[in-house]
Amino acid sequence: MLFKSLLRVASSEIFHKLGARYSPHFGLKDEHMKLNRTVLLGLVVAGLTAQMTFAAPAAKKPAAKPAAGGATAAAIAKGMGDDAPPDKVLSGKISIPTDAADIAAGKALFAKNCASCHGPNGEGNGPAGMMLDPKPRNYHTDKFKYGSDDAHIATTVWLGAKHWKTAPATSGMAGFKGTKVTKEQVLQILSFVKHDFIGKK
Repeated sequence: MLFKSLLRVASSEIFHKLGARYSPHFGLKDEHMKLNRTVLLGLVVAGLTAQMTFAAPAAKKPAAKPAAGGATAAAIAKGMGDDAPPDKVLSGKISIPTDAADIAAGKALFAKNCASCHGPNGEGNGPAGMMLDPKPRNYHTDKFKYGSDDAHIATTVWLGAKHWKTAPATSGMAGFKGTKVTKEQVLQILSFVKHDFIGKK
């Protein structure tokens, strides 16, 4: 706006001087004065156009959409069995979701339901787990005892370690079946654990 105002003042002043300098009394024809004014007006318009072009704010780039995370916890939970015979995995096509919303929900659920034993960072050092034997899993370094694929992990968390015949009688890993935590929420917890802890020292 300041640039435009200055141009208007300058152009008015120049036109005034041109009118005085190039009047017919000095031997120049009106056509010459009109031509000079036309050229000057073109320069002023060009300057205004350039100023507006460079002053225009850069267009904002649209926010990048998060990458698709495959099937959600809700969709997987619908096809996931509720119970299974000892040493057998739950029925259904079970996979740990990678959806960003499930991971975020799982983080809050882990803090509320798992961190007391497994620790806030999944290192197996939660205060409630200090007296347990065997100790709670350190998700960063410990191997899974009852199968490391998604179906075995989900079955263990839903039904508890004692679902497996090789589990020690003293295992403190109780399942979430029969609690207020749903299968969908179990999958969300696992999505967070797998995303943030497993294999990450």
